[in-house]
Amino acid sequence: MTNSDLARLIAGAALAPMAAAEAREVQAEQLQAAEAARATAAEERRRTAIRYDEQTVTWGRRLAAVAAVATVGLGIWAWYDGPSMGQIALHIGWTLIVVLSGVVLLGVVAIIARWPWDGRGRTVSLAIVAGVAAVVVLVFAVPRLMYENVMGQGFNFADRYYDCGEAVRIPIRPAEGADVQVWQLFRGTPEGSTHSGCRRVSLYKNKEVISHYDLPDDGTHFLPNTTENGETAMFADLNRVPLQNSDIIDAPLDQVTFYARTSTGMVVSVSPAYPELWRP
Repeated sequence: MTNSDLARLIAGAALAPMAAAEAREVQAEQLQAAEAARATAAEERRRTAIRYDEQTVTWGRRLAAVAAVATVGLGIWAWYDGPSMGQIALHIGWTLIVVLSGVVLLGVVAIIARWPWDGRGRTVSLAIVAGVAAVVVLVFAVPRLMYENVMGQGFNFADRYYDCGEAVRIPIRPAEGADVQVWQLFRGTPEGSTHSGCRRVSLYKNKEVISHYDLPDDGTHFLPNTTENGETAMFADLNRVPLQNSDIIDAPLDQVTFYARTSTGMVVSVSPAYPELWRP
């Protein structure tokens, strides 16, 4: 080995640590640059997701407003022949609740499905809470809306005739798989009556009058909502169990009976199964 070779070997040995240090510095800088790039990309994704959340909320509000206006308008148009203004208002109200809850759920799904969640914890948490609340509301509201849709088949007696107090409206499903029928009993006054007071009761199925019963035109009349001793003047029962104007009844028609009390104490009754057979 010559002296020049030995010198080069010594110089190389002396410079090797410096070269290794420089390589480590370059590698560290590259790692830092890559980490910075990843952080920048993550921050950009986070900001994009936040902008997406804001846009989702904005479009959700717009959609909710349009849905509310459309629901009210279509509800009034479709239900103009509903059984009463109160029934129309109930139908529109429950429809609004269902539609707006559905809009909330759509927004919740859109927000939760967007990734990443980092930096959006508050928004995502609020979305989850709103989603749970919307589901709970829908579980309660959908059956009510279905019930109001059924009751919307009833007849708007008070808009066409003079009546005397609340009607009895009982939705009945007479057999499994059958359509629900809204049976109603109304008090009214026949044309040409010489005395005041309602002396006619009329039995309706949905919007169709099925039969009626008239008292003598001598001042005798069907009582309004309650008697002097507080008894209900007009009511219905299922096998002698009183019914309310509420839940859908699953029962044969011959198990349901309607009753109306008169000013003389007489009680007139009829069953939807035998609508022409009135029993005084």
